Amino acid sequence: MSEPAHLADRTEIADLLSRLNHWLDDHRLSWQDDRRYADLDRLYTTDTVARSPRGTVHGLDELIAHVRSHSTDAQRTQHVTSDVLIDVDGDQANVTANTVVYFYRPDEGPFLATGLRASFTAVRTPLGWRLASTEMTPLWRTPLTA
Repeated sequence: MSEPAHLADRTEIADLLSRLNHWLDDHRLSWQDDRRYADLDRLYTTDTVARSPRGTVHGLDELIAHVRSHSTDAQRTQHVTSDVLIDVDGDQANVTANTVVYFYRPDEGPFLATGLRASFTAVRTPLGWRLASTEMTPLWRTPLTA
């Protein structure tokens, strides 16, 4: 693969992670609103697998049901991701990153912060790169005071 193509793949995959964080932190639509999930197939494959301490889900429909059942509009988040490593091998890439998630309520400062190790498998599809698997591993958790 040429260097420009390799860099383009890495850029698209890094952008995919940023889009995921923006989706998670966008509170313009309720977690119960179907419109919130309308374009999730732009981030994930339909047969995606997601693992977290809250369980493992298989497929985009299960992921949507899982997120919907574990999310509340009374609590918001801000995801900050760094140290992204992307290893592209043809039409697949292994991706790892560190993420700090701040939890807050509308019009209040953060009350909790967590550190996560995120691992993803991204695959090239006819429509671009998508996340085929996700694994979130908590590293630490600390309450915050205002």
